[in-house]
Amino acid sequence: MLAFFTLLAFVAFMVGTPGPANLIVMLAGVRQGLRQSIGFILGLIVGKIALNLFIGFGFGLVLAEAPVWQMLLSYVSAGYMIWLALKSWPASDADTNNS
Repeated sequence: MLAFFTLLAFVAFMVGTPGPANLIVMLAGVRQGLRQSIGFILGLIVGKIALNLFIGFGFGLVLAEAPVWQMLLSYVSAGYMIWLALKSWPASDADTNNS
């Protein structure tokens, strides 16, 4: 019975609080408006559905059986996140003072 109440508390907490994606969507909506944020929102929805399908069809088991693929996916994911971070890095003050 304790496990049920623990699960119920976890579900209530997860449903009742916004996640990072929801906060980013709210920020994008405030800064750019709904029309310019639609692509981002659709990307989040499609990405979440794809992630759930991969998990549902057992992709985690495939990665558990093949640690080389898991490591490769980790490095590719980290490289992509680093590329996104560098792409969104603001211009330095030296670049803005020259113009």
